[in-house]
Amino acid sequence: MEEYKEEVTKVETVAAPVQQQVNGDIDLFDETGHIRLVPVPSASPRDPLNWSKSRKLLVVIACCWYSIMSLSLVGATGPMLPIFIGMYVPEGVEVATVARFATWPSLFVGLGNFVFLPLALACGRRFAFLIAAAMCLIATIVCATSNNFTTNFTGTLFQALGAGITESLLPLIITDVTFVHERGKYFGIYWTTQSMLSSVLNIASTFEAERLSWRWYYGIYAIAVGIGLILAFFCCPETRFARPPASFNGQVHVTDEYGEQRVVSGEEAAAYSSYAATDVDMTPLTYGETLKVWNGVPKGGWKLAGKSYISMARCLTSPGLLWAVIYTGMVLAVSIALALTYGTVLTTKLGWPDANTGLITVGAVPGGLAANFYAGYLMDKLALRSARKNGGKHKPEARLPIIIVPTLVGITAATVYAFAIQYPERFGWPTIVVMWGCYFFCFVSSLIVSTTFAVEVCPQAPGPALVVAVAFKNVVAFGMAYGISDMINDYPAKSYLSSYGVLIGCLGAAMLLAIPVYFFNGKWRKSGAGHIQN
Repeated sequence: MEEYKEEVTKVETVAAPVQQQVNGDIDLFDETGHIRLVPVPSASPRDPLNWSKSRKLLVVIACCWYSIMSLSLVGATGPMLPIFIGMYVPEGVEVATVARFATWPSLFVGLGNFVFLPLALACGRRFAFLIAAAMCLIATIVCATSNNFTTNFTGTLFQALGAGITESLLPLIITDVTFVHERGKYFGIYWTTQSMLSSVLNIASTFEAERLSWRWYYGIYAIAVGIGLILAFFCCPETRFARPPASFNGQVHVTDEYGEQRVVSGEEAAAYSSYAATDVDMTPLTYGETLKVWNGVPKGGWKLAGKSYISMARCLTSPGLLWAVIYTGMVLAVSIALALTYGTVLTTKLGWPDANTGLITVGAVPGGLAANFYAGYLMDKLALRSARKNGGKHKPEARLPIIIVPTLVGITAATVYAFAIQYPERFGWPTIVVMWGCYFFCFVSSLIVSTTFAVEVCPQAPGPALVVAVAFKNVVAFGMAYGISDMINDYPAKSYLSSYGVLIGCLGAAMLLAIPVYFFNGKWRKSGAGHIQN
């Protein structure tokens, strides 16, 4: 608490004109060069922004653990695909149908965002987190005890639905406990550990299924997800906080239901009276209070949850957000397409045992670490440098040049990968493994940049914008990967080169779309920022 009081004294109380701040530009520096704390924390010790570093760290650990384990469980369907094919094809299930294990979960991860974020707005972040984790745990137990393809596949879809919170609700919880100038770092840690460690755990998945049994593969993940549920219960208090409006020189600063600070008029501030308490509770938060599962529905909570869908639809009018959806969707689509093929090529063409196919994900370690440094640490540094050059004002579009290097690396890696699986005897397995790791750098970098960009490019509705960015990318990826899977399954009638060539061309086009967004999206924000609101 004391450390934040020290920093708050440095916060400049002379605000910029309202129009400059509602369009997405944020004054991160005051006239003396000190970083402002945005959102402005209240004086209450119950305010998540005022929590101790240890309590915040426990929240981040709980979020990271569940995201790693749930997404590892969902993502392991790629390495596990040869095993599932061997199980269910003899029972009369077509190969293309079994391949749905590698494509359909992505769609349901996206749909989970549309279920649990509105639930979190009405009933609280903690309640929605616990419900999703419990669903994922029960679905995993169902998969472990299944006796046919339909039951196993259905359980997998519910696993993916419960894992959907990793892409919107859990980042929202992290947003609740962090300031704007810290979020690149925290999102970098979150997305990197999630993507890197979940992929590394997939190395063990095929060994577990081969050496123990596929049922124990699910059983071990059930234990891991169960631990995540326990961590969520004991380490993640409710982070929704009704922070009262603060008045600076005639301007009213409010923190909305998505944890984002906005500058509003006095009339707009009155609308927050039903959400934010006028009297701040100054009593310390006890540990017993943090364990409450149900914290009640605030006045207008269900109405707010319903209107969040309208806000999501409005966010789709943002050119910048539409680009983020298309770009990250294409990055994910290529990643899914890679997962559809490496298991088959390594086992049938290069003689790998089924148990060894998970080893391809070893490349995720260097790829993820490089992405965390590049798109996490360096992106924040470049954004602060750009803000200093722009009179202390941060523009969301300043983050876009960061995608150039990862996208070029991803395009190169996917191209070489396509040649490697077309001519595996010529290129060998090391090329496949290395190119997977290189592409992983592109994948993680795109997640870090897109989520940070999304919450800034629609400043009036950052929560809906985040859901649109992460959820619709899964829908785009599912559509592309599902369509391209028919071409892949037609091999050798259709070449791997032609299949991946389509996806790689679309990814390159998506990168080029960032150019008009970089130059013109700022003008759109200034003209239309007031039309996209919570």
